[in-house]
Amino acid sequence: MSREINFDFLPLPNLIMHILVSNVETTSNRNPKYGEQFDKWLSPKQRSFLFDEILLKSPRTVETTGTFALLFQWPSYFSTEDINLSFEVLELLAKKPLLSSLTTEFPEKEAEISKFLSIESLDKMLVNLPFTNQKLSKLLDKYVVLLKELWDETYCDLWKEIKKSLIDSASRLQETYLKNFDFFSAWEEITGLTYPYSNFSVVGLDSANFLGTSLLAERDCFRMWGSLESIYRVIIHEIGTHTLIQNRTLTHEKWSDLVATKINNLLRLNEAYCAFKTDEVLKLVGAPETDNFVSKHFSNETRIITSILKDKPQIAIFDLLIAANKLL
Repeated sequence: MSREINFDFLPLPNLIMHILVSNVETTSNRNPKYGEQFDKWLSPKQRSFLFDEILLKSPRTVETTGTFALLFQWPSYFSTEDINLSFEVLELLAKKPLLSSLTTEFPEKEAEISKFLSIESLDKMLVNLPFTNQKLSKLLDKYVVLLKELWDETYCDLWKEIKKSLIDSASRLQETYLKNFDFFSAWEEITGLTYPYSNFSVVGLDSANFLGTSLLAERDCFRMWGSLESIYRVIIHEIGTHTLIQNRTLTHEKWSDLVATKINNLLRLNEAYCAFKTDEVLKLVGAPETDNFVSKHFSNETRIITSILKDKPQIAIFDLLIAANKLL
């Protein structure tokens, strides 16, 4: 099977992420090229609506939240390079705030998403939102109007230069690090699992200064400025995490207790395992090797996993993460 790493240059996730990092109190999560512009970009009224009323915030753990999925991940996953078509995705969500409302409209996406989790399971993420369905629809209507205003007033002009920069970074990444290597087969060999998707989609981000964030299924967002070597490292790492965390593993009987009661532990262990094993993937395919800076974000989990692998190097991935969870 021929699978590729594709780059997508999407205005909607970049627009929303520009808003999200405007709410960060420190500058560490922001692209420094904008300086204090983040603090001045939104009016107090806009900030109040976005951050206090509709609760647009990044998750504090590797596990996502219902509001983050609804306001950022889902519309970004279904978005295109056409901003107007992307706004239409949000308008569909406003009419019926469920992922199933989008998969009904875009059935070609349902098959890919279902390889990650069932549509029904993903819709359940919204059950505990602090809004009635009627209130949520009204808030989403206001959200779309505000996004359109921000796009027309300022971000449309910003995007012209941002897109050029994203395309340039993607081209250099492909040429220097990614071309001619089969990272998918390497992760399959190491994990004993099958990468479930047809391709892997890299959505470049301009505003954020963090490793990246998943959208759904095969599509992830990544910072696309700064060190190309670090971006490359995280892309290969995330192909691994998407090989491990998929419908077949999340519904496997061995992980049923972990998924039900310790999902954040499972996701952190998944990140730690893939950070540790990325070096092995790079060596296996003969790709450029890089510094493993990702593991420091999961130091305790990495220590536990490596200690288990030292004693049981052939342990299956299901059993490894179960054993590691008991030691957390």
